[in-house]
Amino acid sequence: ALVSIVVLVGVVGYFAIPAAARWGIETVASREIGRSVRVDSIRANPYTMRLTINGLTVDGAPGEAAPLLTVQQTTVNASISSLLRLAPIIDAVSINGIAANIVRLEAQRFNFDDIIERLRAKPKTDDEPARFAVHNIEVADSSVQFDDRVGGRKHAVTDIAIGIPFISNLPVDAEVKVLPAFSARINGSPLVLKGETRPFHQTLESSIDLKVSALDIAKYLSFAPVRLNFNVDQGALDTDLRIAFRRAVAATAEQKAAPAQTLISGVVAISNFGLSEKSPGTRLLGFKTLRVMIDQLDPFARRAVIGDVQLDGADLSVVRSAAGELNWIRFGSQALGGAPAQSKPAPEAPTQSTTPAFALTLKHAALNGGRVDFVDETVSFRQEVINIAAEASALSNTPNTRGAVRVAADLKDNGSVSLDGELGIAPLAGRLKYGAKDVKLRAAARYLANLIDATVDGSSDVSGLLEIASSEYGLQLALREVAVVGTGISVHGPASQGAALDIARFAIEGGEIDLVRRAMTFTKVSLDAPRALVRRLPDGTINWSRVPKRPAASDTRDTPRATPPSAPSPWSIAVREAELARGDVQFEDRATEPAVKLRASAIAGTVRNIVGDGSEPAEFALRTRFGSGGTLAVNGNARWDAPSANVRVDARNLDVAALRPYVAARLNGVLASAEVSGKGTLTVSKPKADAVLRAAYSGSARLSNFHALDGASNDLLRWQALDIDKLAVKVGEAPPVVDLGKITLNDFFARVIVSEQGRLNLLDVVKRDATPASATAPPAAPATE
Repeated sequence: ALVSIVVLVGVVGYFAIPAAARWGIETVASREIGRSVRVDSIRANPYTMRLTINGLTVDGAPGEAAPLLTVQQTTVNASISSLLRLAPIIDAVSINGIAANIVRLEAQRFNFDDIIERLRAKPKTDDEPARFAVHNIEVADSSVQFDDRVGGRKHAVTDIAIGIPFISNLPVDAEVKVLPAFSARINGSPLVLKGETRPFHQTLESSIDLKVSALDIAKYLSFAPVRLNFNVDQGALDTDLRIAFRRAVAATAEQKAAPAQTLISGVVAISNFGLSEKSPGTRLLGFKTLRVMIDQLDPFARRAVIGDVQLDGADLSVVRSAAGELNWIRFGSQALGGAPAQSKPAPEAPTQSTTPAFALTLKHAALNGGRVDFVDETVSFRQEVINIAAEASALSNTPNTRGAVRVAADLKDNGSVSLDGELGIAPLAGRLKYGAKDVKLRAAARYLANLIDATVDGSSDVSGLLEIASSEYGLQLALREVAVVGTGISVHGPASQGAALDIARFAIEGGEIDLVRRAMTFTKVSLDAPRALVRRLPDGTINWSRVPKRPAASDTRDTPRATPPSAPSPWSIAVREAELARGDVQFEDRATEPAVKLRASAIAGTVRNIVGDGSEPAEFALRTRFGSGGTLAVNGNARWDAPSANVRVDARNLDVAALRPYVAARLNGVLASAEVSGKGTLTVSKPKADAVLRAAYSGSARLSNFHALDGASNDLLRWQALDIDKLAVKVGEAPPVVDLGKITLNDFFARVIVSEQGRLNLLDVVKRDATPASATAPPAAPATE
């Protein structure tokens, strides 16, 4: 019975395997690539697991007589372990007599492009990479005929012989007999690369060296089989690589089992490189030299250790077009020709990949003499970043490891920036000290041009610590130890309106900004010598209200309103202490005649415990000088979520006469001089939004140096001081309450005139509204023309 089964398997395999293979090659392959694929004969030996294909032909494109590809014979020796591993494991592959006919029809257009485009058009799948192991690969007696119709030349690569010990991503222990080798004749000139082996090493390691000198990248890239939407203007490639093949080693008592390995090591260098967009043809990137030292690269095990990367003289161009598109985004989406990738719907639930991530370790990397030319056409802004120097060491995507990074650069005519610290890649995390020195604010002002009608200038120094962390909720960023010093800051609106703010020095100390928690805390904020001009314009508006630009009006009557997204939580803001020194504010009211001019100088004060939502009382103290001799000092606390304040006021000799234009129309005379003083406590409260605002003042008051003239500029009233030793006022409750204590009047003078009607002139100092007509008043005389 066993013999019958063996014979039956042999008979079925002898006939069924060739038939299935022929159907797969001639039917399935032809359908997939869109070309006719034929074979002359196929033989299979199920006992030795050998398959031989004779006379494989892939037809050329329509209209071409010569086939695209022919293969005289292909022999595949499969391994019985394929059945155990459920993956293709091949002990040996021998390919003889490959003949390929390649025709370059036009720049980056070949006679096989239709096959590539057909395969690229197929939808991509999320399947895991296939697991396989192929050993002892030999190619012999092969050739490539290349007809370059663009250049008008023909090239021939003949007598091609290739030996590859294995290609595998499975840990398979197989006997390796083939040494790495490559030989061919290129247009008649021989090229031979021979490998070497270590016969007494347990892995029977064999290797081959690949050396290339000054290969013209631009020339050979023009033969790329895919259409490129970019130009490599220049560049030379040099390599000194060793490709080593180590066969798998079985486990012993002394050591663990080792899988088969294909290892690449050595140096790859590119010099005098230039990359540009094909349209509009602008330069994207250039550099003098790029040198990469590969300690070990195992592509099938997905591991790489890069010993060193040196990049010198890099020149990068970043352009944001007037439409808001970045040139590198455009380049990334269009680098390869063909139809743009179609977006596909997101899967209902992400599937977890079983393929391990590519393990990358970078021991050291350095950039010297770098330059970035940044142009933003949306705001007509350009900034050159020069003298870029960067260094990184011990970077790896091994979980929870960190390396060191350092970056420094100069902003041409605009200060310098730096970054220094530790960084981890998997997950992304780190602590980086950042700094900027003497950065001009006018650069940032370009991005405010659509928001404000003002010029901004000054310089600033910024430093702090950037903390990066990853969590299940995403990337977390926070700025610690934030310090900002701004000098010579100015904000000037249109000259005709006079809005002006100048600050000698602005500083922030101890800043903490958590972008995830949306919280900002500052230990201290200080302003030194701020000077502001506030002007009420003839139309009654304040000049600073003209500085913010209003968005262009649009007709949205017929446009349905989209449902607004849920608003993020508001920012939490806290300032432990704010300090103001040497302040100066000028106020002009040009809506009156004559114009009112007021000035508060020598402003100094502190505010403590400021919170953005006003839920906690802030303590403050402020003092200033008004005009030439008046002073005002206030201190106390206030909150604004439910408005309340308790303020101690000390006002001395405040010039009231400066406000005369506001009362001139109500007086039958002129207020020549008057000064107000007072000392007391002001309280304000509004516990609920719908409650009445209540205010109260308790203290003393003085009106001194009072001098009023009549219409003929004669003295009308004058006194040295009018003192009220106790003044209590309450408003917000009906009716208002005024409680006066002792009143003292010193050095009083009054010009008293009794009219013929027996009325005192002092009663008419304040103009009265016209008396409305009454029923008892005599009728008015009729109007006359």
